[in-house]
Amino acid sequence: MDWLYLFFGLIAAALFGLAGLLIGEFRGGRHVAGFWLGFLLGPIGILLAGLGDTQCPACRGWTASDATRCPRCHGAVEPIRAAVPASPTADAVAEAMTRAEHLRGPR
Repeated sequence: MDWLYLFFGLIAAALFGLAGLLIGEFRGGRHVAGFWLGFLLGPIGILLAGLGDTQCPACRGWTASDATRCPRCHGAVEPIRAAVPASPTADAVAEAMTRAEHLRGPR
């Protein structure tokens, strides 16, 4: 029975590690650190991987997450993208409502 807890614990740690890896890659290329944070610390590691600064692609120095220029080499840095989806346009909403009316059929 103890091996079953160990097995599911390792599966959960691997899933947290995968989530940390994806968040770390999204946050500026820190995928290895994100994996280990998620694997070892679980949900707290995922939060830590999601916080912090980004890395400059030119000099590999750390910059603020909203910076557009690196303070060391003055190279262009892409700010972290927000994970907020774009709001739908009025045309897209009207088209979706038309499709819903069509699928519903006559009453």
